[in-house]
Amino acid sequence: MYEAVNELMEEGKEIYGMKISEITAKAGIGKGTAYEYFDTKEELLGKAVFYQLHQGLCHMTEKALKQGSFREQIFAILDDMEQNFPKRQVLIRYLCYYVLGSEAAKKCGGEKSGGFLREGRLKETADCLLGQARKEGLLQKEPDFLAIETLLTQFMGFCFYLGNRQAAEISMGQMKEFVYENIVKIFEGNAQA
Repeated sequence: MYEAVNELMEEGKEIYGMKISEITAKAGIGKGTAYEYFDTKEELLGKAVFYQLHQGLCHMTEKALKQGSFREQIFAILDDMEQNFPKRQVLIRYLCYYVLGSEAAKKCGGEKSGGFLREGRLKETADCLLGQARKEGLLQKEPDFLAIETLLTQFMGFCFYLGNRQAAEISMGQMKEFVYENIVKIFEGNAQA
């Protein structure tokens, strides 16, 4: 059913407008089967969002774990986003849906970043990124969930650039540098607050 939600997203359907009957038809199962596993449509959609975020972000951040410095880690993620942008567009929509905290996200069981970063590869990636930033003195007092929100919002800004780069007046290299510098400035600003 999670994959059916993803396929509907790929077809351009907005998640908060999906119906159980559309999801189950796409999945090739009966509508009643969905309710054997989920109490509500919102529960199904919320779990589908977190599943897709987990899957997509695991692939996107795999190379980052092998890098030495925080800068190299961030650039590895940005490089992957650039190289795989066409197939990552649905992931971007999930991120936007999640980070913006819309009413629809709340209805679908949305929670703070820590909710889908408590275990597995995503937790390992977040721990690696934040640990390296702390080791380099870039991140000090900021709670993990705020640091993660900073990363996600900056990555979303980079995605916006990727989708509109024909109209952009700065190069890809300049934009990656801009994203990295923003992350560092936000980390520093929060440390001073």
